[in-house]
Amino acid sequence: MNLGYQYLARTERGGQIDGFLEAPSAAAAFQRLKNTGLKPLRVCFNLRHTLQTFIGGEFAPAQVARLYVTLGRRIKNGKPLVEGLASAAEYLTDARLKQAVLRMRQAIQEGQTEYQAMLAAGFPKRDAMVIRSTSEAGRTGDTFINLSQDLTRMAGLRRSVKQVFFLPMSMSIFMYIFFYFSLWKIAPATMSFLKQTNLKIRLNAFNQAYFDFAQWFHEHLAIGTVVYASLPIGLFFLLRSAALRRLIDAIPTVHGLSVKSDHATLWNSFALLYDAAIPVRDACLILADAAARTDSQNSFKRLSKRVDAGQPIEEAIQGCCFPKFVVAGVRSAASGGDLVAGLQDLVRNLEEDVISATELLKEKVKIASIVFVALGIIFTAAVSYFPVAGTVLGNV
Repeated sequence: MNLGYQYLARTERGGQIDGFLEAPSAAAAFQRLKNTGLKPLRVCFNLRHTLQTFIGGEFAPAQVARLYVTLGRRIKNGKPLVEGLASAAEYLTDARLKQAVLRMRQAIQEGQTEYQAMLAAGFPKRDAMVIRSTSEAGRTGDTFINLSQDLTRMAGLRRSVKQVFFLPMSMSIFMYIFFYFSLWKIAPATMSFLKQTNLKIRLNAFNQAYFDFAQWFHEHLAIGTVVYASLPIGLFFLLRSAALRRLIDAIPTVHGLSVKSDHATLWNSFALLYDAAIPVRDACLILADAAARTDSQNSFKRLSKRVDAGQPIEEAIQGCCFPKFVVAGVRSAASGGDLVAGLQDLVRNLEEDVISATELLKEKVKIASIVFVALGIIFTAAVSYFPVAGTVLGNV
């Protein structure tokens, strides 16, 4: 099991960098730093990063985009990638990404290719396979820049969605704390007050069930508190589950955004491969590994088999379960006599559709957040104000 460690180290150029890394022990952490070309000055256990290591998660998209565009520009200018990775470790603030960059640098120094080093360092498989798909064509720099643009778009989407969700998230936290305090203090105090007034208590089925549960919770406070405190943990694993991702993907707007975003990246890489005279069959197999979606992966595998059987791409594309807009775009590109230029037009159209779908999704999320906040306010009133008001008014 890996633990999280905070370190301070000196670079080969004499500068100092600090960050976090994961290792089984402090001694192993020292050795990993040395293997990446750093001179460790201090390594100490860090509880917060250890918990982050256990939970896992993605790299910060905005920082990965910054890294990719920097690496792409260096490669296009003929500068060594290893030096770019060394300097990147000094300006990145995402601790896990900084560690991955150092691992990638070490792997390249040991003779691995760019995509092999990315996989070894923990970068997304799709990114690594897309780099692999274009490295033989000498388009690694362009591909890094294209990936950066895709990540920048996705980071912008996430940032916009977070802004929209800020109010409902704040409301959720308030309701979580309020509901516990209500079960612990408010509900018992309310029932005690109503009994002392000698009023005829009139509660509907919902409020009666709520006060019965609150009484049980108050009598078994220790057990109830443990169960209640575990709810966020269960919610965390639910949000990360494959079943929920499939459920979310069933939403038409989200599904369309995901499909078009994936195909925009894949067909852009396909155009680069085709332009570099990479066989279509091989390009399809490479892109199948790079696909972010299972349906995209299966479609490219089918296309590879049909092309290998001798069918031209404009015919093979029709029986591979690609989306209709992909089939129409590829056939149009092939019939125009310049497949590369046609595919570039397809990619631009897909990117425009992704931007439109993103704006539509933001509007829908904004409406849903307003409804959620309104329901939260109603629920809060239902368990606090309505029982008292209803009982008093019923005895007037």
